Amino acid sequence: MLLCLILFSDLVLKSNMPLTTRQTLGLIILLVWAFAIVFAFIGLFLLASGLDYPSGVFPLLCFIQFIPLISLITLLRAHFQANKELRNAGYEVGLLGVRR
Repeated sequence: MLLCLILFSDLVLKSNMPLTTRQTLGLIILLVWAFAIVFAFIGLFLLASGLDYPSGVFPLLCFIQFIPLISLITLLRAHFQANKELRNAGYEVGLLGVRR
């Protein structure tokens, strides 16, 4: 998502639109990017606390999210670990969600 926002913002800023339109679109892109980062970190915090990770792991997870392939591998590992924990707790994990 971050890469898409960077590419879109580059496209907007290099276009031949009037300056005020480019500034407005640039501000919207910046706000969307900021919200995406904040919500991603909230999700990481909830995932790390739900899986009982040590407190020092959360800042490491936040840092890793800025490294493209490593972040995907890390999120997949946490995803599979969360699925395992849910199954052990008696939940049935499927493609569209969880049910008891």
